[in-house]
Amino acid sequence: MGFIQESTQSFGGLNAEGFELCRYGFSLTDDGKEVVRFLKTQNRAECLRVSECLGRLAKAGDFSDYVSLSIAAKTFFILKETSTPVTSDEIKSKADQLGWKISAKDVEKAASFLQNTEFPAAAEYEGRFIHCGEAP
Repeated sequence: MGFIQESTQSFGGLNAEGFELCRYGFSLTDDGKEVVRFLKTQNRAECLRVSECLGRLAKAGDFSDYVSLSIAAKTFFILKETSTPVTSDEIKSKADQLGWKISAKDVEKAASFLQNTEFPAAAEYEGRFIHCGEAP
């Protein structure tokens, strides 16, 4: 529809965790900015909800690098697919089964980030993590 422009910056190869060294960027086109202005007037409540979500993500931790965000997304995916509480090592093992090379330390950082978002996404209890609901 032409509202979002995607840019890709490839760095070639894979990093130590097996992730492609490639960064995707997204920005609104002029038409996209116009749609956002329209939506702010027509659906203010939903726009405020999106803005609040972005604010929570910004406050949750320093996830300015795409690899950390990718690991958080993968951790969320595994938690969502798991019906019982799991440890960092169990999440790492499930990631390995999916071909994702992440460390238990990376999982702990990602789970902490998910908890800090204050979304009902992940919780920790006695060293185990569990998916607690849908992120907005």
